[in-house]
Amino acid sequence: MQSLITENNHLDSEIGLYFGEHGMFVGEVYVKNNCVSIIGFGEVYGEKYPVKINYTL
Repeated sequence: MQSLITENNHLDSEIGLYFGEHGMFVGEVYVKNNCVSIIGFGEVYGEKYPVKINYTL
């Protein structure tokens, strides 16, 4: 599964909700072989930062 998080739907996801408290998250979520990867950019207080999260289910 792959999901694209954009400016239009960023509040529909958990990571989007987290960054929505401080700014916005735009990126992609991948689920494959019991592994979840979240890759994109988050905004905190007006500054954009790269986000890369990998974890195993």
